[in-house]
Amino acid sequence: MQALQAVGTISLVFIITAKRTAANYAVNANAREASMLCTLVSWAGQRSKWNPDSEQETDDVDDILKLNMSLADEQWRKHFLTDDAEPKAVTYDASKHKQITGSAETWAEWTKQAQAAAKDNAQTAIKKKLKLEHITNGQLQAAKNEIIRLAAELQVIKDSTKGGTSTSETIDETKVQKEINSVVYGEEKEPADTALRTTNFGTAKYPRDAMCDGSSSDPKVKTVLGILACICLADNTNNGQKQGKVCAGNTGITDQTWNPTTTQTPPQGALAALLKICPRQGETKLTADKLPTAVDAISSLLTYDNAAGYIGIHQGAGCTAAQNAGMCVKYTDLANAQKDPKEAIGWLKKLNTLATNMAAGEAAAVRKSEATRQLNIKAKMLHSLVNSATVAQQPGVSGAAQTQTEQAERVVNKQKECTAHKDNKKACTEAKCSWKGGESEKGECEVGESKVKEEVKIENSDKEGASNTTGSNSFVIHKAPLLLAVLILE
Repeated sequence: MQALQAVGTISLVFIITAKRTAANYAVNANAREASMLCTLVSWAGQRSKWNPDSEQETDDVDDILKLNMSLADEQWRKHFLTDDAEPKAVTYDASKHKQITGSAETWAEWTKQAQAAAKDNAQTAIKKKLKLEHITNGQLQAAKNEIIRLAAELQVIKDSTKGGTSTSETIDETKVQKEINSVVYGEEKEPADTALRTTNFGTAKYPRDAMCDGSSSDPKVKTVLGILACICLADNTNNGQKQGKVCAGNTGITDQTWNPTTTQTPPQGALAALLKICPRQGETKLTADKLPTAVDAISSLLTYDNAAGYIGIHQGAGCTAAQNAGMCVKYTDLANAQKDPKEAIGWLKKLNTLATNMAAGEAAAVRKSEATRQLNIKAKMLHSLVNSATVAQQPGVSGAAQTQTEQAERVVNKQKECTAHKDNKKACTEAKCSWKGGESEKGECEVGESKVKEEVKIENSDKEGASNTTGSNSFVIHKAPLLLAVLILE
């Protein structure tokens, strides 16, 4: 009889123990959710770096525009400057200036150029910067029409990059960091670990289940850090079923100073302990596509029933962290998955909006880079255009000058074509450009300058043969090509 009683006692203990074990929260039950949310924490502070690459414009572009303004008639320059002893910029007035084509878009640029041209010895200084100091004023006037044409092309390209002043195209790295911080901490700057408590939750409310409610009508938990607290922190009334181990393995988050019956929101120490499970060292090169990936991953972890949608483990009524309940955040407006969480959950929607703005900013940087590439290529034509116009003033050499100009322009145009085939070996070689990447499919594609010039020379050999290339005009053969080549390659 005693033996049977002993067996019965052991069986009862076993059953009770088994039930208690079954009621424990599984270790790492919320590890996936915590990992994704910690990714956002790792991007916070100033750890996210976002600076879309953009081609840098050479100083020559603005200097050519200033040179063009210095060659303009004084009457033209007076549109932009006052008659004061120290001329000041004239403000654009549609009633006075609208008859000037393109003035509304370009007035500010023209004003800056006119101010630069009005300075003493401005033209001399600009010529020196452009390495045209050897060109006389008379020769410069002879090249005036060519410079005007080149400047007009440059200005049109510059103006084309000014569209898009919306938030989406003016966003910068600082704004990106502020937006991420507001999602993670509820403020634009990452707080110290001793000042984490104030912005993660709305009006304090009892019990824990009420505080861990993110429903859009009146969200009590508002930030990523607040959500981490709800799905990862044990509290001093609910800690006997391994609640502290659902996010951080067997080591767990041992802080149990949160008393939801008196403080409602987690105290500083608990939040600081929680952040230790998130990587906050090093930097991340952020791109627009990373944010939607994170948003989609987090959204996919939500579970639903007819009462709410949930982030975190939900195995009973509410998100109380009690035995057989849930370590979670609930969204009552997502019951039965009736809404898209990326629209219904405020911070997810904010991340998606940020991603959209970043994508537009990256696209704008690409457009600007292409325009800047065109500007820099065209700016290289200045010397050849000025030189050809200057050589054309010499007796009997206009035909040769035309050939030299054609060579220069062909080189510039071919360079533009070749540049477009960067990192595409097949297209580069088919375009008869010079592939610099060796056997690799990635590399630079450059113009074969001497080959292009030779092609032009052959094409125009008949014309050159018919021109006067003897006697005192042998300058065409012996000096003009050499001078032009030097100027082009400078």
